[in-house]
Amino acid sequence: MKFTSAIVALVATASMAIAAPAENNNQAAQWTCPNGWKYCGECNGTSCKIAGYNYDCNDSTSCVGTGGGDGTICGSDAFGAQVCPVSK
Repeated sequence: MKFTSAIVALVATASMAIAAPAENNNQAAQWTCPNGWKYCGECNGTSCKIAGYNYDCNDSTSCVGTGGGDGTICGSDAFGAQVCPVSK
């Protein structure tokens, strides 16, 4: 009986230690978008892909041209407009 209680206590403490969050995990808090953008993503064809959704670039920018292309950083400004790396 004591052996069973000891095993149950050992398993319970081990699972709590595994599930405990890591301390000082500030990676998300330290990550910021360039150019003061509120959200950032990557160019995906002719659009800016942020959090898995494709958004059209605003009228004065594009993802196509010199300095653009798939994977280039783009973002959303404070007003919600998607700013892409190539100025028109």
